[in-house]
Amino acid sequence: MRTDPPPLDFTRVNTEVGTSFEDIGAEIRMNGRRGLVNIEVVNGDSTQALSDFSLMVKMHPDSSFVNLKTSTSWATVDGVLLHFVGAPHTLVAGVTAIARLDVGPAVSIKFQAKVAANTADGVIVRGNII
Repeated sequence: MRTDPPPLDFTRVNTEVGTSFEDIGAEIRMNGRRGLVNIEVVNGDSTQALSDFSLMVKMHPDSSFVNLKTSTSWATVDGVLLHFVGAPHTLVAGVTAIARLDVGPAVSIKFQAKVAANTADGVIVRGNII
């Protein structure tokens, strides 16, 4: 009988996101979890909207990260994006978005964000993996 690992809660923070994609915290190792990821994305800045948000996956410990969700792909429910409220790829200042995703057999995930101009302070991604 298969015993699944307990859900993994995480919080990742970047205190200053610029005009190029920047990591929101460190990568998150799946450690045998099924790949269902629930996230809350918070734009804690008081003026800057995000111009893009990316979910990246690594399919093998020795491979590189690749984009799984970015840009307008956050606006359509599909086999990866199962549900969403709000638009993390264009998240305005002071607003929160949520999403439920299936990243399948990925071994690690990470998040990146950017703004169109200047910088955004306090972009937070928190959630859990089951």
